[in-house]
Amino acid sequence: MEFSALLGLIALIFVIGANLLLAFVVFVNNRKSATNILFCLLSVVISIWILTNYLSLDSTVVGGTLLWTRLTLFWATPMSFLFFLLADILPKNTFTINRKRFWLMASLTAIVMLVTLSPFAFTKAEIVNGSVSPVPGPGMLPFTLLSTFYSVAAVYILRKRMRLSMGFEKEQFRYVMYGILLMLGLIIVTILLPAIFLKVTTFVPFIPLYTLIFLGMTNYAIIRHKLLDIRLFVARSLAYTLVVTIAGTAYTAAIFLVSQYFFRRDITTVQALVYALIALFVAFTFQRLKNSLEEITDKLFFKGKYNSNKLILDLTTVMALTIDIGELTKKTLHQLIATLRVANGAFIIFRREAEDLVIKEGYEQSLTYDTVKINTLCEAKRIIVFAEESEGLLKQIMREMNVSIALPLYEENRRDGILLLGEKKSGEIYSQQDIEVLEIFGPEMLVAIQNAKSYEEISKFNVTLRQEIDKATKELKEANVRLQQLDKLKDEFVSVASHELRTPMTAIKSYLWMALAGKGGNISEKQKFYLERAYGSVDRLIRLVNDMLNVSRIDSGRINIQLGSVNLDTLVQEVFDDVLPRAQELGIMLKKDDGKNIPQVLADSDKVKEVLFNIIGNSLKFTPKGGTITVSFAQKDNMIEVKVSDTGTGINPADIGKLFTKFSMIASSYIADRPISGTGLGLYISKSIIELHGGKIWAESQGLGKGTQFIFSLKVATKEDLEKVAQTPVDENKPMIDIVHTEL
Repeated sequence: MEFSALLGLIALIFVIGANLLLAFVVFVNNRKSATNILFCLLSVVISIWILTNYLSLDSTVVGGTLLWTRLTLFWATPMSFLFFLLADILPKNTFTINRKRFWLMASLTAIVMLVTLSPFAFTKAEIVNGSVSPVPGPGMLPFTLLSTFYSVAAVYILRKRMRLSMGFEKEQFRYVMYGILLMLGLIIVTILLPAIFLKVTTFVPFIPLYTLIFLGMTNYAIIRHKLLDIRLFVARSLAYTLVVTIAGTAYTAAIFLVSQYFFRRDITTVQALVYALIALFVAFTFQRLKNSLEEITDKLFFKGKYNSNKLILDLTTVMALTIDIGELTKKTLHQLIATLRVANGAFIIFRREAEDLVIKEGYEQSLTYDTVKINTLCEAKRIIVFAEESEGLLKQIMREMNVSIALPLYEENRRDGILLLGEKKSGEIYSQQDIEVLEIFGPEMLVAIQNAKSYEEISKFNVTLRQEIDKATKELKEANVRLQQLDKLKDEFVSVASHELRTPMTAIKSYLWMALAGKGGNISEKQKFYLERAYGSVDRLIRLVNDMLNVSRIDSGRINIQLGSVNLDTLVQEVFDDVLPRAQELGIMLKKDDGKNIPQVLADSDKVKEVLFNIIGNSLKFTPKGGTITVSFAQKDNMIEVKVSDTGTGINPADIGKLFTKFSMIASSYIADRPISGTGLGLYISKSIIELHGGKIWAESQGLGKGTQFIFSLKVATKEDLEKVAQTPVDENKPMIDIVHTEL
């Protein structure tokens, strides 16, 4: 076999293999698409046609050559018909041609195919100067007319649809049309017409080359402009095909040349050594050549390749871990620009109560935009691709802003922002892979932005709330200080006023007593009545002043507790001695349990005596004649409890909690046989005194008519407590103020 024939065979194998591989990939990629099916059939028919044409050039058997020549026309007829159908349907997934028209054209094609097999197409084949020269017959006319019609119609349809299309689709039509036009044009001009009219077949061996032009243009449309959506597989397959073809051609040619021109006889040891060296060279250079060609094909056909799933995962991770809206938009924008290899891009996030947030990357200057134009892009509510957009307002806005893709971030009637992407650094248009990634990214980014906005609003609300709380707290502190100052002034006023009132009222009381006692002479009964009323009123007023003075001293912390060892049994007896005349006057019996065995308590006897006066005096008011007041003692752990029980009318349990508050009067809970009067401060004073001692005071009653028990507790006086009290220094700067006792 000559070297030129070998190269022709290699080219034939390469073209047929590439055609069939492409047909298989297209069909497997989408078996239901009419475009994919037609492309697959066309590729198979072209491969068969190329093979029959190659076999028709064999001049060894004239009869066989004539048969292969007729088969070449036979397969050329459906090839042109399939070209027409593919041009009409590309790139749709369903057939759109009228059914009657289709069957008419299919019938004509079938008739012509039968004619091409008959002697009317080629009557005979002659061998002229060692080459095959088929003699055309009248049957070539219908074949020529039908093939020319299909070819011209296919080119016309593609050109018409190319003018009406835009973006990716326009580029697809352009390259497919150029491939068909060049292939059919060269076949008609250099092969068909010369063979019919001049009986010249010189260019017939170039048919695989012409077919390779269509194959190359179609592959370019697939890889560069996403025709049939198989660019990734084709890019990889093309690399391997080129590797195999180049390596096979080079290695085979090298072996052939060496064998043909240097080793014309049987293979010797030297030949074997040379072949071994060539094999080693192939083994060491194949992988490097393969990698280099992959890199070249990637740069030419698949610039900026990336893994869509990995990009989506990376973006989702950023959106899941970032809540700050500034960081969120900045990180996702950087990831998109870096992966898609975009020159510049920006996020514009709309805010209701603040300026729009603009996050940009790749812009040398600040990004300026018209709000009205941005709103117009957002109103489209879809991803807008400049290359695919028809001329109109949206495309004009994108042209003015130098934007290639606009992705509004919207949900129903709510617009949260928009993503703007500029041109790719490579100058390519955005691929289908890019658009699909952005379509997936858009809704997820919208949710992330809404969450970030909510977080931002909550953060701002928290800051505002904290400021308001701090302000309110400051105002409350200032008001509290002012109230404390006013309370202190009130206590001082009450203390001063009470102290100043006591002297004249005591004098008035004394003079009234002297008048009632006849020190100033005899008085009439009517005068005595008036004087007694006045005397009682002054007496109540003095008790009120004394109680208010005590409360003022307690609240202001000016009461000093002089702790010491106190015998409660003796103290209670002293109080009984003081109140006995009043008890006898009211007809009430006083009783005391034996408390000689009760331990002494740590207390201020004067202050505790005031507590007993208040509690026993309270019982005297509300115990009817013939009743009994009993004082008992009990020790519980290190505390001594003193209980004052009466047989009075009792207290409603719901009112017990009100007893120890200021100005508490629960007369409605009592049923007494005498007028009840008081200040409502006695029990409050008693509670304050007991708590100053570290004890507790409370009341118990089973209800109305069942008597009342008042109990207070004081700590047992231990040796350690007394030593500690003795060692406590006296504050000389704090005046000693005692309780003003209320007389019964």
